[in-house]
Amino acid sequence: MNHPFPPSFITAESRLVDVFHDEAAGLGIGRFDSEQLLKKIPASVRSTKAIKFVFDQEWRYIFGKQFHFDGNSRGFGVPHQAPLVANLVRASALADRVLTASQFRRWWQQLDIPAKHLDTIVEMLSISNVALDHDLAYEQAGLGIGSQKIDWLLKTKEKGGFLLEVKNRPGQMAREMTRRKATSPSMPSDPITDFPALFRSTTGKFLPLNETEYTQGVILFLGIKVPATALDNYFRNHLHFIALGKEDKAMGISVNLFVKSTEIADHVRFAFRWSEGADLLY
Repeated sequence: MNHPFPPSFITAESRLVDVFHDEAAGLGIGRFDSEQLLKKIPASVRSTKAIKFVFDQEWRYIFGKQFHFDGNSRGFGVPHQAPLVANLVRASALADRVLTASQFRRWWQQLDIPAKHLDTIVEMLSISNVALDHDLAYEQAGLGIGSQKIDWLLKTKEKGGFLLEVKNRPGQMAREMTRRKATSPSMPSDPITDFPALFRSTTGKFLPLNETEYTQGVILFLGIKVPATALDNYFRNHLHFIALGKEDKAMGISVNLFVKSTEIADHVRFAFRWSEGADLLY
């Protein structure tokens, strides 16, 4: 598979199948179970190359949509084009455990599509740290506006129920880099982020806050830092919480968390057990 990564950025190469089991072992998954997981991953993904970059030295694999900034150049979009192998293991193990057979088939089909691949990975990573004794359900009917389904319903005995929508928007980075290339050096340093345009389909799924019994929120994977004030102002009127997420080797993901109150912050941290400190804000 062709890729846009300069050779000088790469310090090691292997095959995904040769590093998958070691990465699984690092997550406490035994060889037999990791072999079963690997068999369930699409052949197009299993056959990919694994690489290590100079800047993080973790095993990643080359699979995903390539960014195009203009007619002649391809973008360097990590992790959209090179997710962590450890997170492929995590996501596969979670999908195998929490999805029904029909849901897993749909998830598998999306995993096989480069433009949708990271969407399917982060969908699982978002709930990767949820305690096993909490009730977790995927795309439950009847919880959104009309026939729309929210990605995750999480019920805890101690803190009540949560609805979480997961959105991956790495194209925002490509658009922002194209804009910067086309404008003068005197332009403002903060990116232009049209939150209503980006996330209209997200907030439009949820019932109004005063009509729901659940704590409602979204986790967003943008691939770019965004202005904190603009983000907070947009989502404060729509949701109880918002998290900006990025891939993390140790925890699956790390987040920047916005909430309506400290009480909600405590509830969200307890429910999803996210690690904060993603450094995704201006």
